[in-house]
Amino acid sequence: MHRRGFKGRLSSHDEARFLDEIVLQALEQAGTPGTIAFQDPDAIVVVETVGQWCGLSYWTREELQRYPFLRAD
Repeated sequence: MHRRGFKGRLSSHDEARFLDEIVLQALEQAGTPGTIAFQDPDAIVVVETVGQWCGLSYWTREELQRYPFLRAD
């Protein structure tokens, strides 16, 4: 998660943890429990906020291998 704006009003760390929990709950409910991993992940979810605007990207392992310029910084 990369956040710009709302300094002092939102904690990026707390928001990222909240999103982790939501994603893990959704995977479990779908019958495909998962884990959070930073080495060779199956997929990457990137969230970026600018003020009140938000963008979301979802990249699979295959897309990350095919397009090496995709990466979460």
